[in-house]
Amino acid sequence: MGIFGIALMSRKGSKENVEEFFREMRISDVANVFAAVDKKDLSQKALIDDDLVAESAFKRMSMGEVACALSHREIFKEFLSNKKLEYAMIFEDDVMFEPGLMIQHEDIIKWIFSLAQTSKEVGWDGLNLGRCSLRRCSNDIEVLSRYFPQKKYEPINLSIINRDSQCTHAYLVTRKGAELLLEANDPIAVPEDHYRNHLSTFRYMTVKPRLFTQDRINLPGGIHSDQPSHLPECFMGTG
Repeated sequence: MGIFGIALMSRKGSKENVEEFFREMRISDVANVFAAVDKKDLSQKALIDDDLVAESAFKRMSMGEVACALSHREIFKEFLSNKKLEYAMIFEDDVMFEPGLMIQHEDIIKWIFSLAQTSKEVGWDGLNLGRCSLRRCSNDIEVLSRYFPQKKYEPINLSIINRDSQCTHAYLVTRKGAELLLEANDPIAVPEDHYRNHLSTFRYMTVKPRLFTQDRINLPGGIHSDQPSHLPECFMGTG
């Protein structure tokens, strides 16, 4: 499995956060810190002329969202260039462990490797490990469930939910999934976490409860800095 962390080198604390995150999971020796595309280096005209971004995209996307989408695309290409890799595990620089879970951080990587194998059982192409959604939790449809033991805490039950979700700070993707995502948003026309939910050929599922969320307090200034500091996994209300 390829493990990639996207770090915006011009963003204070970005690379350090990714490296510390990998250290906590004890995967620093096998994980890759990938330099994100910086919006400061982009030209709208050049992106359109080079057929990298659709002209219509700039009506709904900021340059930061374009840079984010380009960064994920570059990782997909890097992942696919290594024929030995079956899955890619991808994290953005503001990723953090879900604070509401009683979990040992060093155990999570074993769970993720186990969850990756479920793609063969339930047929997902992408698996969101840190979903955010304003849809009701009661609408979740469970397709698979696994119990994972812990030394210090109670075992944790992780379910795979067959429903759409947003946020791309932590997810798994198969080779087929990466190929589909590259093809579907070429040239880039919509934000990275939007189009994958609407592809009929791309099966996108999510882990419940989520294992990761976003740190928008200690690492501010991201492409969604105008949004709340904490986005819910799903909406608990009934309305």
